[in-house]
Amino acid sequence: MGAIAVVPFVIVIAFMTVFPYACVISVGTLPLLYANIASFAAPDADADAFHPFSWDATLRHVVAGFSYVVGAAIVSAIGIGIQITIEDQTILEAFRPSFLVGSVIVAVAFVGAQLWRYDRSLRTLPLRTVLGTLVLGDLLALSIVAAFWVFNDPPSYYV
Repeated sequence: MGAIAVVPFVIVIAFMTVFPYACVISVGTLPLLYANIASFAAPDADADAFHPFSWDATLRHVVAGFSYVVGAAIVSAIGIGIQITIEDQTILEAFRPSFLVGSVIVAVAFVGAQLWRYDRSLRTLPLRTVLGTLVLGDLLALSIVAAFWVFNDPPSYYV
């Protein structure tokens, strides 16, 4: 019964603390989209072509980026909540490098899905596309670290 109460609590904390990071990443990576360094989540390979400014593409990128970051933090938070329940620890005691696994799983899924949609060898993709996608994946993998850094050392306006 304890896990049922603790896991949602940790998920809420992860969401609240990763929110600023998710906003920064989703908006801060827009230049990558418009500089043709990385593409937004789209089912066709044309997504990597040059895109003039478009409110639709901007909104799609921001919503997808925010969702990925929050999702990555929440997947890791579930593991932390389970750890708290099993070993009766505080949130910060339960946070260990091993809980990056949840965020890393989401990051690997993102990178894999983004590169797989081209349906061709990685060697034939532009280097900027591969590197840009890997950078975005790294930012996702760090989402749980950002969330619990905020939780552990909150800015003065949270107090």
